[in-house]
Amino acid sequence: MAYTGINKASDNFVSTAYTGNQTARTITLGMQPDFVWTKARNQAHNHIWTDSLTGAGKRQTSNTSNAQDTTGASVASFISTGYTLTDNSTINGNSDNNVSFAWKAGAGTTSNNTNGTWTSTVSANVAAGFSMATFTPTAAAASWGHGLDKAPEMIFVRGYTGSNKWRIYHKSMGNTYFRDLNTQSDPESNNNMWSATTPDATKCYQYGGQSGTAGQPHQAFHWTSKRGYSLISSYYGNGNADGQFVYCGFKPAFVFIFYISSGDGYDYIMYSPKIPTVNSASVTQNPLTNIIEANTTDNENTGSNFKMDFLSNGFKCRGTESNINSNNKHYAFYAVGQSLVGTNNVPCTAR
Repeated sequence: MAYTGINKASDNFVSTAYTGNQTARTITLGMQPDFVWTKARNQAHNHIWTDSLTGAGKRQTSNTSNAQDTTGASVASFISTGYTLTDNSTINGNSDNNVSFAWKAGAGTTSNNTNGTWTSTVSANVAAGFSMATFTPTAAAASWGHGLDKAPEMIFVRGYTGSNKWRIYHKSMGNTYFRDLNTQSDPESNNNMWSATTPDATKCYQYGGQSGTAGQPHQAFHWTSKRGYSLISSYYGNGNADGQFVYCGFKPAFVFIFYISSGDGYDYIMYSPKIPTVNSASVTQNPLTNIIEANTTDNENTGSNFKMDFLSNGFKCRGTESNINSNNKHYAFYAVGQSLVGTNNVPCTAR
């Protein structure tokens, strides 16, 4: 296990499964989240994003370019122990099997950031390498402050009040490429998207209007690796069941993978022990064979071609699905680890 400054990963990130009951309720996480990503695993519903920065009761989606709305299909409130839901059937439908992924940023606190050309409002969890920002760009090459202590290695950004795609920066694609989160598109070359400039320890760069329109409110989510807790990197597939082992320095709780070679566009794949089943057996199932596609409304996908081992110090591809393991193809990923300690900071059993 690599050294980490974060003993309890679940103070900063929690994946959880719940069965909908179509009544107002609380989802208990043991921490106050700022960004919650939810999907009904057995229904063709949109992915639902709600964040504390733009406000509870509002919804964005990863699989569409729709503007943020207030339909009720969202987190109703963020509380110190988790979040609350209404009786909306999209996020809390009766007997629906749901999974949610929750990140803590500033636990509801924000600050004005003037490190960039465009002033941003930031909610940041520096220790865990995650922050959110809102800003309004102008039609010029400029920047916004992100609030972390080192350069973001993965960014999602868009103008959220209009119909705009989520643009993705990942360090493994470089500063002249991006991908759209809601499509199977190839990595696209565009020198203006990030102003052909790699993010630095205080700010991110863009020519205004590339992820929306100039003068339109934008939102960005930023992640950076934290040793022993999270890793943003890439690997090459080999196309067989004895696939690549990817060293992370921790046992993953969540892995997000997408294809970054040119010539083919594939889905964005999400793995978590909480995806396969709602009952306790889900925690011990390994290899994982069930996935969710971040860019579609599809039910969870099952099958041996998606098989993935979550190991004590990383993950290993056991499936040959092109989304995760084509021979000599390049894949970007973001992984978060499981906690090293449990309740009351008692160390977990050695793995």
